[in-house]
Amino acid sequence: MDSVPDTNRTQLATAVLLEQVLRKTYVRLGPQELQPAQWSALRYFKRTYPEGGTVSELSKFLGVTAGPASRAAHALEQRGLLEARVNPEDKRSTLFCLTPQGKAKLVQDPMLALAQNIAELDPSDQDALAQTLLKLTSLLKIDTS
Repeated sequence: MDSVPDTNRTQLATAVLLEQVLRKTYVRLGPQELQPAQWSALRYFKRTYPEGGTVSELSKFLGVTAGPASRAAHALEQRGLLEARVNPEDKRSTLFCLTPQGKAKLVQDPMLALAQNIAELDPSDQDALAQTLLKLTSLLKIDTS
């Protein structure tokens, strides 16, 4: 027997459309020097500004293990978008903080274009989209905090 989930064509097509929307959000601005996970990390560190955040906190936010989160943070540090500092509360831990260059880079965030597209929807469609995505994050057990 197949272990394929019981998904109809419409549900699968909807999932594929969502994937395409996200992929095209990054692609339509042309070649990017940052990967989608690095953009997500940069957005996370904007939320923690000016105190900064740890790789452990970033990995929880991204929903990945420490390895990919660490690689994303270090890649952003090498580009001058983050600065690594010793955590004053735990000297064994490193805090990554957004630099002025990192703040400036966020003006090019591909998600801003998607947000603008969402703003062009009717308010009722915006609300329906937001509610549906909140339900999906709950089903996927995604921490949005």
